[in-house]
Amino acid sequence: MTSPAFLRLPVESSETRSVLFGGEWNGKLALPVSAGSAGYGLPEEVCFELIERAAVKEPGFAMKWFLIVRAYSLTATAMPCLAALLYGFASGWDANILSAMGAFFGALLLQVAINVLNDVQDHLKLIDLPGNNGGSGALQKGWISAKNLNHLAFGSLILAALLGLPAILAYPRLLVLALVIAAIGVIGYSNRPFNFKYRALGDVAVFVLCGPLLTYCYSVAAFGRIDSGTHVLGIAFGLAAVGILHANNLQDIPIDRLRGAKTVANTISFAIAKRGLLFLYGATYLVLGGAAALSVIPIWVVVASLLSAPVALKLARNSIQASGPESPLLSGIRVKTAQTHLLLGLSICVGLGVAIALR
Repeated sequence: MTSPAFLRLPVESSETRSVLFGGEWNGKLALPVSAGSAGYGLPEEVCFELIERAAVKEPGFAMKWFLIVRAYSLTATAMPCLAALLYGFASGWDANILSAMGAFFGALLLQVAINVLNDVQDHLKLIDLPGNNGGSGALQKGWISAKNLNHLAFGSLILAALLGLPAILAYPRLLVLALVIAAIGVIGYSNRPFNFKYRALGDVAVFVLCGPLLTYCYSVAAFGRIDSGTHVLGIAFGLAAVGILHANNLQDIPIDRLRGAKTVANTISFAIAKRGLLFLYGATYLVLGGAAALSVIPIWVVVASLLSAPVALKLARNSIQASGPESPLLSGIRVKTAQTHLLLGLSICVGLGVAIALR
């Protein structure tokens, strides 16, 4: 059996970045396996395993791309759009179906772009390595190069813009500025010059992009109008989406600190950050309850949303009781917060469905 071949390069070098971005070295795949001190006062090194492309084990075509774009996470975009659509129907608004459909799939593609751009940057910054929990893992397994993943991201952005064109042409005054903000958020989330994610602004960006900005843009695209209820739904979904990111950041505190990535979680310390989910989920239900009390949204939305409350509160309790980022109480929390967001979205949509039926 042939012994594995390895390549070691200094972390801070253009050659290392080139290998990380292209994924190859002298015709072989170069997969990063570790990054640590070289010792004896020498620069920190990245260790790459060099393998033949034929040796890479990949899942089937559909599953491979499902994982690469992290399609399982797209509910964070799909549910706010669906809720905004049902809210418009419950309010008796007339929909522009072509514009609504284009905006829906365009929004999904914007999230695909964020997902893959984030994977590229975390890979280049050596935040995502084998054994870590972040990203899709496709880059670390050699399924695709960072260069091609970057092309996929910008291709998704272009296609999203084309799909959103009917809405932009129909409602330019209401959409142009909002979409410029969305474009800055999508591209700048983990990319220069903004690098929101690495400057403790990722939570703000996710709240805006997956919350009020999303429901605003989608409601305008679908109906040409919004009201205060649209914003309330956006705030609720935005808070729940930040819960997903915060759970990721809780577990990533050690590696983020090592690589100089600032997040809210590692800035305020684990002892404080572990209470973040309780704050986020508590605020979500308070916003919905307060809006229903003021007759801004149908009461059925709040009643139905409470179906997700036990799951959310259990996650918050486990987080508070965790002793550190590697606590077993945080096992699977990344997936569970995404599932909670989905459950909240489905329950809100059920409530809106009841409101439509009772109109």
